[in-house]
This record gives sequence, C-alpha cells and structure tokens, in this order.
Amino acid sequence: ILHGLENSGYSTLFADGRWETYVELQALQTLIDRQIDGLIILGGRINSQILQESAAEIPLVLVGRELPTLAHQCLTVNNYEAAYTAMHHLIERGHRQIAHISAPIPSDEENDIFQRLHAYKQALRDVGVEPDPLLITTGSLQQHSGITAMEELLRRGRTFTAVFCANDQMAFGARLALHQRGISVPEQISIIGFDDESSAAYMIPPLTTIRQPALELGEAASEAVLKLIAGQADVSQQFSAELILRDSVADIYE
Repeated sequence: ILHGLENSGYSTLFADGRWETYVELQALQTLIDRQIDGLIILGGRINSQILQESAAEIPLVLVGRELPTLAHQCLTVNNYEAAYTAMHHLIERGHRQIAHISAPIPSDEENDIFQRLHAYKQALRDVGVEPDPLLITTGSLQQHSGITAMEELLRRGRTFTAVFCANDQMAFGARLALHQRGISVPEQISIIGFDDESSAAYMIPPLTTIRQPALELGEAASEAVLKLIAGQADVSQQFSAELILRDSVADIYE
C-alpha cells in the first residue's frame, strides 16, 4: 500500500482491528474522525451494513472480502480456486481422509473462509468422498486456535491422514499440537496451509501452502482508492493465488 501511494500526494494512516469486531469498529471510527480522504479495509469482521454506510460517505476499497452491495469496490483473491488447488494436491498424493480447520463465517456473506470450506467439500465430492462433519472444525485464525482445533480433531477419534488449514497461523498451531502428541509431519499426518506467511518456510517441516499475491493486492488497493477519490465507479479486481510446494505433505497410498 505504501509503495502504491508513493508520489500520490496522500499520506497514510494505519489502524489495526486485530480481527476483533469491536476493535475494528474503534479503528474505523478513529480513521473517520481524522477526516480521511479514502479508506482501504483489509479483510476483517465488520458487518456489511456498516461497510456499506461507510462507503456511502468515503471512497472505500475492500480487500479480501467480496460483498454484493460493494461489488465494484472489492479486490479479491479467487479463494475457491486456490483452496481447490490445495485440496487437489493432497488428493493427488493419495489422501482421501482429509480434515479441515476453518473459522467462523459471517451469516451475511460468502467470504474467503467460506470459499475455502466450499472448495474443501467439493474437492472431496469430486473424487467420491462425502465430507465428514467430524473432520471439520473451526479456529479463530490465530496460532493458538490451531492447537485447540487439532486437539479437538484428535479427540473425535476419526482417522485422517492430512489436514487443510484455512490459514498458515492455524497450521503452525496444528503442527505444534501434533508434535506434542508425538505425531510426525508429514509421515503420519500431512499439513497444508493458506497465505504463505514469511515464517511458513521456517516451520519444521517447511509448510506447503497457498501464496496470496500480497504485494500486488496492496499496490492495486492503493491504485483503486486513488481512482475512487478521482470519481471512477468500478475498481474491482480478482487475483489468483499460487501453490507453494515444501515438505509438509507426503504421499499416501492405501
């Protein structure tokens, strides 16, 4: 975002909502009180009605969420395609009993987490496997919740050979939970994540994951908000993500 706004004549203000709705609302109000000229919102949990009301007052670009009411102001990654690619990789390597660590999904939108869950289910159905509800659990997208989610999956007693985590943070936690149980990765359970955070390459073993085009998204968001300020009506774009192969997935043939 900073790179994209260089030489634009605008300064940048940042506020962190920490993926907690009340903190996000405080951050939003703080920025609005500063009489900002434009607003870029990265993901988050603020409900669609509040976002729509804000967009009516301020040029607003939404990154990582797709709302029908703000369709022309959304920059998104094709999360369904990316998650399906992740699942296809596991399936190609022989896995059929695949768990999924998801996250809470807002009732009023089909967000990125919804798309990843939908792709998980469809990829299994496409190879004749009906998704097992007991192999699906949720975390908060934070590392500690990956530990809790993995412990819950293990307590349920269902056999699984791989787990697709909705983000890398939860994959890190899931990996630690398996280590604490003496379960080896990827020899006993494979793990695949989503985001390709900088530390993913340094997990033991290095994490196979989906890389989101973060730099491109940031630059596009900057360009989009400048266009909205200038009066352009439609700045929507969709980006593709990339599968990054490392060492956390092993072949299994039953």
